[in-house]
Amino acid sequence: MDGFTDLAAGKEGAPILIEQIEAETLSKSGFKYTPVSVGRSNGPDPSLICYDGCACRIQSCVESVGSGSATACSCLSRFRVNYELSDAINSKVLVENKLTGRSTLPIFECNALCKCGDACRNREVQHGVKRQLQIFRTGSRGLGVKTLSGLHRGEFVCEYAGEVITEPEASSRAAQQKATDMNYVISVREHLGSGITATYVDPRTHGNVGRFINHSCDPNLLMLPVRVDSDIP
Repeated sequence: MDGFTDLAAGKEGAPILIEQIEAETLSKSGFKYTPVSVGRSNGPDPSLICYDGCACRIQSCVESVGSGSATACSCLSRFRVNYELSDAINSKVLVENKLTGRSTLPIFECNALCKCGDACRNREVQHGVKRQLQIFRTGSRGLGVKTLSGLHRGEFVCEYAGEVITEPEASSRAAQQKATDMNYVISVREHLGSGITATYVDPRTHGNVGRFINHSCDPNLLMLPVRVDSDIP
């Protein structure tokens, strides 16, 4: 498209289109595109591999164990099957019970230490954006994101990637903001045993297309924590 550029510069599986003038403005503000979350020298490191991998020396763990029983794969035996194939789009979608919340099991994908193939059905979010998305200037809500192709229910769209920071750092950044500044920090709180764990992500200067998704009174996206290599979703 004339006048547009790929904000991700090839770092995603599909271009993230944005008008050239908008991309230049973001670049001048110090924004750098990253398809995955990054750590800081004094904070949590999302690149650490925290989980053992499965020993499934096959192309896909799910197909080896049959209709969702997942008893042979160490990754699936604990958290069950996450994705199913959709004939309508020839791609993967989140299984219905995890999409609707009927299942309380977390979503863990096969990781870098797993022996299964890269095309394993239990690998989806880690492959990044697959659908072509466009960042555009809305009428009165700043920048927003739209898809240039149809999306199927349960299909992965994008991560909310950025700097993973500590709670004190998140509070410090919030205190330094002006009333007119945009706040991009997201806090993901999860129950862990008898307590609660929290993850703070700030995509202001290092982030991906998720940074530009707007809130809506009629939402059509669902945000869920997904873990691959790290205990940081």
